[in-house]
Amino acid sequence: MNQRKRDILHFIETYREKHGVSPTIREIGAGVGLSSSSSVHLHIVGLREMGYLTYQFGKVRTLRTE
Repeated sequence: MNQRKRDILHFIETYREKHGVSPTIREIGAGVGLSSSSSVHLHIVGLREMGYLTYQFGKVRTLRTE
């Protein structure tokens, strides 16, 4: 796993602890310094494929760390 994916995973975990819900794609991007929501989405897909994240397709704020 590269550093950007680690940063995203850490941001999601921290955000969920603080707010009780998962961050949006845009909130993740702002939190880790990515302006492209497509880039954030690709990293999230990669983390999901590696088994680090799960989410419910079609639902918002459902990212969960494994």
